[in-house]
Amino acid sequence: MEDTPISTVILEEAQAGLRALALHSDGSLATLREGPASEICGWCDALRDKGALRTVGAMPDRVSPRAIPCPPLPEALPEPGPGGAILLPGLRQKTPIEDVSPAMALRLGGLLAADPEFDGVACLTGPQGLWAHLSAGEVVSVLRVASIAAHAALNGPLPSAAPDAGFDTALSDCLSRPERLLRFLGSPGHDTAAQAGAVIGAELAAAKPWWLGQRVRVLGQNGWPALYAHALGMQGVPVVAGDGDAALIAGLSALSQRGA
Repeated sequence: MEDTPISTVILEEAQAGLRALALHSDGSLATLREGPASEICGWCDALRDKGALRTVGAMPDRVSPRAIPCPPLPEALPEPGPGGAILLPGLRQKTPIEDVSPAMALRLGGLLAADPEFDGVACLTGPQGLWAHLSAGEVVSVLRVASIAAHAALNGPLPSAAPDAGFDTALSDCLSRPERLLRFLGSPGHDTAAQAGAVIGAELAAAKPWWLGQRVRVLGQNGWPALYAHALGMQGVPVVAGDGDAALIAGLSALSQRGA
């Protein structure tokens, strides 16, 4: 895949530095890399030396955010900035103050591109997660969370596994009593599934006003969307899990079609 021409690279922040999604000219994913910013930027420079390359910066704090409520995507693709990179704006909620990264906004835009009439809540899983109420094509309100980051800091990445009885028990326990979360994370007697259930249960307790009585779409990677969908399904919530990177690419595609 390294010898296949790459036309676009989407850059977003990651725990290791930067995460890069390299796309073919038809918008399909060519390869994905994650590493220190210097390493990823050097890789992009090498790709640029081989031919035309569009880099899309979906990192926060590079350009002024757009005020919520608003559509997740700007009206047009921004013009390239210094160095030829296209820098995308994020979103900002005024009260309470919450920031939505450009990459998150792209994913929300991808969701709405696939389902323009969607009225409900998007849950974006990741080290910095997001709950966003979407209605009439706009982001109405948001809640930022860091529950997966707490899990990863103590236990490392979540292995792909189906939820078990331990997951369900911990989920219910921390949904009703969020203060019990640290007991699960701090005890070596609880396995990874139980700890993941505890983390999601505590998050669902904090985000209850967002998902209660709503349709929910969960987007992410590494097994988390399926776990969130299982947890929300246990609460009787109509939920669909999807791939966060596919939504990211779809969001950029929708924005690119609007022109610059």
